[in-house]
Amino acid sequence: GYCVSKLKSIGSSIKLCNNILATAWLLKPAKELYYPMFIDWRGRFYSKGEYVNYQSHKASLALLKFSKGLPITSMGILYLKYYGANLYGIGTSNEHRVAWVDEHHQSIMNLDIDLISKAKNVPLFAAFCIEYKNCFTCASPNNFISALPVVVDCTCNGLQHLAAMVADVAIAKSVNLLPENIIHDIYKTVAQKITKECKLGFTVDRSMVKKVVMTVPYNVTLYSAAEYFISTFKYNPETQTYSPENDSSVSITYKELHTLCSVVYKAFFKIHPALKNVVEYFKAIADLMTDCNC
Repeated sequence: GYCVSKLKSIGSSIKLCNNILATAWLLKPAKELYYPMFIDWRGRFYSKGEYVNYQSHKASLALLKFSKGLPITSMGILYLKYYGANLYGIGTSNEHRVAWVDEHHQSIMNLDIDLISKAKNVPLFAAFCIEYKNCFTCASPNNFISALPVVVDCTCNGLQHLAAMVADVAIAKSVNLLPENIIHDIYKTVAQKITKECKLGFTVDRSMVKKVVMTVPYNVTLYSAAEYFISTFKYNPETQTYSPENDSSVSITYKELHTLCSVVYKAFFKIHPALKNVVEYFKAIADLMTDCNC
């Protein structure tokens, strides 16, 4: 059942990419594209557009550029290197990211397919490689006119807001709010804590706990958190148990995963206890507003 599901997912992804490429080909003669926008009830902006959309599949974003470029400058080159290394999967520190790009400079310039195919995010890394090559083949790289969108993501945005609200330096540091060269990873910290304390017989990795930790500040229920957690495991229909994606020798029951998730659910409150009070405060306010029919 898992294999069939995986194949269907791959087939669906291929069909989506083909549709994106076909739509992009039709839109290619246009000098500029405009996207109608809408705002949801939370105040978040979203763009509308079938297939070719900067908020769509990564293959779609990789095909898009800003209609007007600007000189990249030396600072822009630095951030381009950060971005490229991050797309490849290099996330330890900014110095390490720059060093990795410099080390692989010639492979990037050659658009080495072996290097590109191993990237964490293949479509966007391929777009980065093309922009990087164009930049460093021009007479003055610092004056190269770049229009490539460089996406900057936050580290667990919900926790960042809470860290700022309670003015807790330790929390702010763990979610990269402070100006440091080291890239902190709150998801990895929680995963390592669970692995160390629970002695499960397998390693809990960041991908297993990420969505749980990410949504706890948004008042996710334990049931929903458990569903997020369990979805990262592989189901074995013959034994009706679950295994980590990379270790089929481990068998865990549905009940055991629910129990483990409750540990993950509470783990980062133990790491940063200052968060517990503010999250409970907001829950109490939400309950009061519900009771008042607000």
